[in-house]
Amino acid sequence: MTTIATIQAATAVRYGITVADLIGKDRIRDIAIPRFVAMRLSRKLTHHSLPFIGREFGGRDLTTVLNAMSTKSVGPDDLALMAHIAADIAAMDAAPLVFKSRRRTETCGE
Repeated sequence: MTTIATIQAATAVRYGITVADLIGKDRIRDIAIPRFVAMRLSRKLTHHSLPFIGREFGGRDLTTVLNAMSTKSVGPDDLALMAHIAADIAAMDAAPLVFKSRRRTETCGE
């Protein structure tokens, strides 16, 4: 199951920033655009409400999340990158979880 934390981590990796940057207060474009992309993916890939998504991104309010849903908030290059991030997340969700212990290895999800 996709979580907002997974989306934040995948977005941060693709943009070369940290999750702390995504949920922080910085409003510079190099941080705001990835944050908007992650918010859009959170809405698209999870069942969470807009206010909940805002809280997960540093306590942002509903209007900030609504603005992230706008097509004007990100450019075409960012929309293409958003598709790659969604594919990364889908691949993570499809991969089986492996739990290793001293006694044996168990695989879940297969």
